[in-house]
Amino acid sequence: ENFTITKAGHHYKEGGTLKEGESNKNKKIYGLEEGELMHMYQHAAADGHIIYNDETGISTITLHDGAEATISKKPNEHLELIVKKKGKDYGVNKKIHGPEAEKMYMQAVGSGEKNRVIYGANLQQNEYGPQQYAQFFFFITGFHGFH
Repeated sequence: ENFTITKAGHHYKEGGTLKEGESNKNKKIYGLEEGELMHMYQHAAADGHIIYNDETGISTITLHDGAEATISKKPNEHLELIVKKKGKDYGVNKKIHGPEAEKMYMQAVGSGEKNRVIYGANLQQNEYGPQQYAQFFFFITGFHGFH
């Protein structure tokens, strides 16, 4: 839904709000293009720049300009986690749903650990399956990222 700035950065000022839609300087609202808030969230998660507090349920994000903000988001709907690496509690390909999945997802995203959560696929990581599958896909289809 939005990020509320709690510590100013180079661009965003304390007390401001980032949300999709029109900017309003009087209300300190920084308007973003559709999808930009999610894009910022996913990059911060992949870079380990989101911290989740288990006790309060509040997540904070460090933005690209150094600003820090609290995250206000809608609950995840129909969330399904698929285990990619065997751990002490779950085997590979185990599917986790419901409140347990929500809590585990927020803990993983908000761990502050880089690359703990993967969004999409490239030549180094693949959320959809083995890394080799993404490499094979790019090899067969060709990489068209420059046009």
